Amino acid sequence: MIRWNQTRPTRLSGLIGLSLVACALGSALKAQSASLELGVGVSSVHEGRNVPALRATYVDDWSYSLHSSGARTSVYAQNAWALSAHRRLLQGEIGWFKFDLGVGAGAALIDRRYRRSTTSAIETQTEGVVGPSASLRWSVGPVVLGFDALFGLQPSLQHLALNYQDVTHVTLGVRW
Repeated sequence: MIRWNQTRPTRLSGLIGLSLVACALGSALKAQSASLELGVGVSSVHEGRNVPALRATYVDDWSYSLHSSGARTSVYAQNAWALSAHRRLLQGEIGWFKFDLGVGAGAALIDRRYRRSTTSAIETQTEGVVGPSASLRWSVGPVVLGFDALFGLQPSLQHLALNYQDVTHVTLGVRW
């Protein structure tokens, strides 16, 4: 029997480490006009499965987001990471909601490991996505609802047939 991730840290330890880094950065940014967001949600990178995702975003005139998500069963595992940069295009208020719209570029790395059955060998597939992206965040006080989309083009001629990859993330978090 093959055990997965014996030498890799658990997903929980990675989330705790990212949370501690985010808190330290948030404290350092408090004196500046920039802010830091940390949220949890779901990602479309897992083909419709509701898999927990984590988002950390540094927000100023430009915003930089890092998304991470993953799932594992006895025959399947998938991890995905996305990084994007957005220039603030529009910012304002609608009632008591504040919104922030940005456009830019992003990249994602998707790592899949699967077996045809519980006794077969592990097969791997790694995929990269690069392309334009957009970000929309609504906030009420420190609570932020974020929508991030990456419109990745395939590296081959498939994009001529309008066959492209979209990676979207929906997260709910806090800003400080």
